[in-house]
Amino acid sequence: ELTIVELTPGRGFREESSMASMRVWHHARTLTPLTLERTEVVDTVALRPRLLLRPAAPLLARFVEHLFRHRHRRLAAHFGG
Repeated sequence: ELTIVELTPGRGFREESSMASMRVWHHARTLTPLTLERTEVVDTVALRPRLLLRPAAPLLARFVEHLFRHRHRRLAAHFGG
């Protein structure tokens, strides 16, 4: 269940969800204009895996970090950065 709990157009959002693999998934994205053509995108993620995945938490954290690095590269490519 993906749940957007706060949405500020042009500034970001805050999501609080749960998934089959995650008991808790909090994701906040903040957009900060730097110039007329550049925007800083910052994602903050907090997660708590379900019991069966807890031993793999460090590996899961690295995967999520890699996923968001990939997303940022795609955003930059799409928006010309």
